[in-house]
Amino acid sequence: MRKIIVFVIAVLASTAAAACQCAGPPLDTVSARRAKHVFVFRLLSSELQTEGSDQPWTTQVIGRIQVVDTLRGTANTKTIRYSTQQCCGVRLDVGKYYAAFASDAGPQLSGDLGNLLELGEMSPGSGDRARIESVLSGKSSLEKAFSEYTLDRLHQIPRPPKPCPSNNQKSRP
Repeated sequence: MRKIIVFVIAVLASTAAAACQCAGPPLDTVSARRAKHVFVFRLLSSELQTEGSDQPWTTQVIGRIQVVDTLRGTANTKTIRYSTQQCCGVRLDVGKYYAAFASDAGPQLSGDLGNLLELGEMSPGSGDRARIESVLSGKSSLEKAFSEYTLDRLHQIPRPPKPCPSNNQKSRP
């Protein structure tokens, strides 16, 4: 009887595994090179959108941006719309600089993990333009030009760290 009670409690206390499946893959070298419009912007402000939502805690945000550099195509974008939900949402901080890799150039960018790259708090003159250009021209991959931390920074839930290297040495007496 005791085993049955423990089993029932364990089943009831366990939670189902929840996996995220995003609409598209995260930004990679191929998608960065295919982008028709590439520009650097600074997020000036952001506002959680609650109007028109029947949910009390919506995850849609509208941000006002300032384009500071255009590397390819045109950039007449004034706002960015993005989600902050845990699964597939992005984390954008007011005041920081980001690179956008967009397929179309309109007044509003729909930002996600597949078309944004955080550049940080410094103005883009800190070598970011040269690194982005090296990726766009085929001289470097996105993974070589930018650190793993930079590539993962936008994720609401970062990837788990790599496992520790195994120690195959036998213990000494």
